Amino acid sequence: MRYYVDGELKKEEAYTERKKLWGWAPLIFYNMFTLKPETHDFESRNAGRILKKIAPNIAKTLTELENERSKELAVKSETETSTNWKKVNKSSLKDIIEFLRNVPDGEMKNKANDFLVNLLNKKVQTYLERQFPFVKPYLMNDLIDFDGSNFNHTFYQVFRGLILGRNPESGFKIETHLSQKDGKIIWRIDSKSETHFLYFSPYKKNMTLEKIISKKNGYEENLNSQETYTLGKYIFNMFAEFPTYNHTDVEFLDKIN
Repeated sequence: MRYYVDGELKKEEAYTERKKLWGWAPLIFYNMFTLKPETHDFESRNAGRILKKIAPNIAKTLTELENERSKELAVKSETETSTNWKKVNKSSLKDIIEFLRNVPDGEMKNKANDFLVNLLNKKVQTYLERQFPFVKPYLMNDLIDFDGSNFNHTFYQVFRGLILGRNPESGFKIETHLSQKDGKIIWRIDSKSETHFLYFSPYKKNMTLEKIISKKNGYEENLNSQETYTLGKYIFNMFAEFPTYNHTDVEFLDKIN
């Protein structure tokens, strides 16, 4: 029996029974599918017995060939993807994102995505260092609550959404407002209805969220410790997220080198 994949002979196997019987094998297989059940009973009975005997071997061979073909296609795809990745301009976010949009899942896509993540993180750090030099020593500090609870973010990470993103329809971009007073880093976040002031105090290798003051309709409210932790965690998790490809401010970020 010969096995062909894409027109190429991949394997050939011989199954032996009695010579006389196998000499009629082609005819038996033909009769199985073309003649009426009552015709050639002898051939049909023996063909059924032979098929039952060799079917597991055929199934095993087909499975092996299918697995081998899948591996070959995967290797070919990864090779082509690797070649295409080498051609991508690594200084262009637009080119990198376009590559990731079209590449199939696999090792090379993961590698390209890791490259993009590292590049975006560096751009966030560079922007913060240039715009707000006073935060440079603390960018890699862990964010913690006043009781030591970890927010599971480093300081620079919580500004990713602001710096990296832009609304693709309106062009609106949330501004980053940071200031320094009495050794504290103050982050102002404006919204339609209120303004939040987050106060941070650097200590050792940490950045402690000390308090949050909310201002609305001319009134200021100093949030209690539980409210500070809850709102702080919500804000950090929200703005630490990377924007989607469509919401990434490519033109702006390509100017940050």
